[in-house]
Amino acid sequence: MSVFGILSNCAAKQLDEVTLRCVQIPLEKEFGALQRFVVRKAAKKSLPLTLSVEPTTLEVYCDEVMLTFLLESLLEAAFALPLGGELVLRAVDGGDVVRVELLDKRQSLSKDELALVFVPSKNNIAPTGLVGMEYLVAKEIMRLHEDSLLQRGGRIEARHSEEGVVFLFTLPKRNML
Repeated sequence: MSVFGILSNCAAKQLDEVTLRCVQIPLEKEFGALQRFVVRKAAKKSLPLTLSVEPTTLEVYCDEVMLTFLLESLLEAAFALPLGGELVLRAVDGGDVVRVELLDKRQSLSKDELALVFVPSKNNIAPTGLVGMEYLVAKEIMRLHEDSLLQRGGRIEARHSEEGVVFLFTLPKRNML
């Protein structure tokens, strides 16, 4: 059995016991906490990396701990690239959902690289252990929300923009059940 198969089986057993506690979360509060997270982490790593946040009044309906972990996972992946620069976090109204976008102005990935960001591959295994798992964790958090809320259509993706690479995910604005 592969390393990913073993990890997947272990995670599935543990997740059977997990229940998401979904509530309305104001993104402005969450984004402010993430800015403080980036300031602390950048100072600790002596890396001139900043996070700009576009003001928002939007709210999402999800598990607050998982949302924080998802966003911190994406930021941890950004810190794995040892270059200074700017990240931009924004929320966009998408009707019944909110699109949360993290723009990394330092990165430029090919189409092939973008297609593999959220896919387990040999790129996730290095001699020192697992690397780049932050994106796989983020994808699993999105899947958990879909299953828990019984709503399909949530997505997570990476795409190229003129400014850099955008990591985008969607969450519902409110409980649809």
